[in-house]
Amino acid sequence: MEPKDKSLRSVCMNDAEITAFRHRDLNGPRFLECADHIEHCDACREKLARQADLAAARSQFEQDLAPFVDHISDDEIQLYVSGQLGLTRIRELDGHLARCAQCADEVRDLTAFVGSLNSRRTFFLAPRFLTGVGVAAAMLIVALATFIWLRQPSQVVALNDASGKLALDAHGRLTGAGPLDADQQRTVVQVLTQQKLSLSASLQPIRGTSSALMGAAERPLFRLVSPLGTVVQSSRPTLLWTTVPESTGYKVVVKDESVNARVESPLLHTTSWTVPTDLERSHTYVWQVVCSRKVGGDVIAPEPPASPARFIVLDESTNAKLQHLPPSHLVRAVLYANAGLLDDANRELNALEKVNPKSPLLRSLRDQLQQLHTSE
Repeated sequence: MEPKDKSLRSVCMNDAEITAFRHRDLNGPRFLECADHIEHCDACREKLARQADLAAARSQFEQDLAPFVDHISDDEIQLYVSGQLGLTRIRELDGHLARCAQCADEVRDLTAFVGSLNSRRTFFLAPRFLTGVGVAAAMLIVALATFIWLRQPSQVVALNDASGKLALDAHGRLTGAGPLDADQQRTVVQVLTQQKLSLSASLQPIRGTSSALMGAAERPLFRLVSPLGTVVQSSRPTLLWTTVPESTGYKVVVKDESVNARVESPLLHTTSWTVPTDLERSHTYVWQVVCSRKVGGDVIAPEPPASPARFIVLDESTNAKLQHLPPSHLVRAVLYANAGLLDDANRELNALEKVNPKSPLLRSLRDQLQQLHTSE
């Protein structure tokens, strides 16, 4: 049948269209137009033949080279496309695919086919295709692609977060967390998988316990609030304590346990004080507040037999890494806890719980932090 518009035959196909025609990547109407054009155009038939010859030569070359190249097996290509490999193996295969055209073509073809199923687009197998591979083989491909589609990894954890949805699937792939280095990603995945915070070992020496005395313990007149038994990120932390109604002022003493240096506040009439000079990073500090009263004399917090109040100023290297965290509350909570920044981790969990009010995972992580604070 003659085409309605014979002018189409006069426009030769470029190399990209020739390639697309060979791979049947053109839509139906355009494919038919090109087929008609090639039938009447010697130049385009020569282009098509040259590409076919090159493809055959390349195929033969790859076959000759096959004994010397470890290609990805069909089974592993299926696992790669369906997302059922671990992160380390995926990275290894990514490197192979970057330099192996044969495997890259197989992955691309299978991915495109599964994608057509996943998006629920209708498709058909052309008679020419059925003739080439056989009906049984074609049906096997359909069954395989359907199996892969149905075996997409399920989500183990899914949370609303600062930048959208954060999820961890059954194969350990984390999405929605933002850019992380390998160690940070490993820590976050481990916490989500085990549902247990990974806490800094540096906290152990400053987690004090009160000594017991005979008789009933009296309730202290006031107490320190923060920081207690934690790491602080700022080298000029703000110290908080409760109020005493009859107080005439407070005085804070901060002592560096490493070098026995002291920083003292003036007489304060508030229940907070920000250290005015930089404290040494990685050093442990002990602090107390003296409350002056008109009647009854001065009182001190913490009052013996309570343990001294200690905190550590975060080391320089970890502080630099934490300066560039993504906005994810979950990521920050996990990595802050891992660095010993318990107050900061608690703040991020608070923000996360507001948008995930019924999450048992967040409730468990909060309980773990709460246990550390109440053990002081």
